[in-house]
Amino acid sequence: MTLTMEDKQAKNRLLKARADMVLNHPFFASLAMRLTLTEDRTCRTAWTDGKTFGYNPDYINMLPREKLVGLSAHT
Repeated sequence: MTLTMEDKQAKNRLLKARADMVLNHPFFASLAMRLTLTEDRTCRTAWTDGKTFGYNPDYINMLPREKLVGLSAHT
């Protein structure tokens, strides 16, 4: 599967949000970093099953950075 530029941007934004959490919220970062990032255009926003963090890249790309950090911590 070839990722589009939009898909790559969404994944990079999620990785940067995780990096932000390491400094500011290490406990939640340690949990979030265990999840495998998986693009899922069938969902509107994002989901997790405890092992995978599924996300719609369109949704991820529209979120401001601080909301993206919050979403990553919430999962």
